[in-house]
Amino acid sequence: MYPHCFLTLILMITLLIPLATASATTNRYPGAWMPVNTSDPVVVEKGKWAVLEYNKKVTNKLVFQRVVSGETIYISGIFYGLVVAAKKESLPNPPENYHAGVWAKFFEPLKLRTFYKGN
Repeated sequence: MYPHCFLTLILMITLLIPLATASATTNRYPGAWMPVNTSDPVVVEKGKWAVLEYNKKVTNKLVFQRVVSGETIYISGIFYGLVVAAKKESLPNPPENYHAGVWAKFFEPLKLRTFYKGN
């Protein structure tokens, strides 16, 4: 075997092992829904953004309270399926749950794909 082939093989192995290990420990790969940590600042930011975007299109504004639950999936970016607690700005009612779909594509602005009242 030629010495440069052996070195190339060793280099490829040393580069691929960390990639395989990182993938196995995070369990994040395209097409798999993964639960989110509702206190993660990135997830909370996406929930707040979804409520702000919704408020741009309606007259009855909502006030973000918290992210109740959610999942992410990798599809040419990250799609966040979140359940957000929000209350109506003008009413003293308790918060209600809303389902928000936020798509964070790489190198593009966020997109609000869905936002509707849920249970």
